Amino acid sequence: MEEKEYIENQQSIIESFFKTYRTYDVSDIGYKIVIVLFTFIQMIFFVLPYEYMCEGKSFNYVNVSDYMEFFGLMILFVTIPPTFYIHSYKIHEEKGAIGSIYGKLKYLPLSLKALRIFRFRKMTRFILKTFLICAVLQLGISLLAYQRIMVGTLIHIGIYGFGIPFLAGSVLVWTTK
Repeated sequence: MEEKEYIENQQSIIESFFKTYRTYDVSDIGYKIVIVLFTFIQMIFFVLPYEYMCEGKSFNYVNVSDYMEFFGLMILFVTIPPTFYIHSYKIHEEKGAIGSIYGKLKYLPLSLKALRIFRFRKMTRFILKTFLICAVLQLGISLLAYQRIMVGTLIHIGIYGFGIPFLAGSVLVWTTK
């Protein structure tokens, strides 16, 4: 059996483990609350159209230094949901002690690579869902309020809706057990 087939077979084992684990363990409820809260805040940021920052300025020009605090806060708020989402697949609490889920899975016939691929797929699905919702919000509000979509809007959506969360989640997935 090739490595690719072996890893694909392990994905179903990991999926069934987490389905059973989530049924009996509710210790990740705090993660879910934080994920929902910060995803909601992220969507509020995307309700503010990019064109609002460009009003009265030349085509597709925004002085970044004027909005440095806004963009800094936005980076913070878009990296928190994928980080906590990945943590819910990495960390568990048992008898008051916090440990790695890999510690529970290491006795199963699973490789660390298969577990990382599983987490990466889950994280990618989560980020794509929030990206699509944020993109629809940003583009819809831009069209309703300004009857146009600027190139800067698409770049803004790509960077803050997908790029930064994907990068933060990917680093967390591939650098830890």
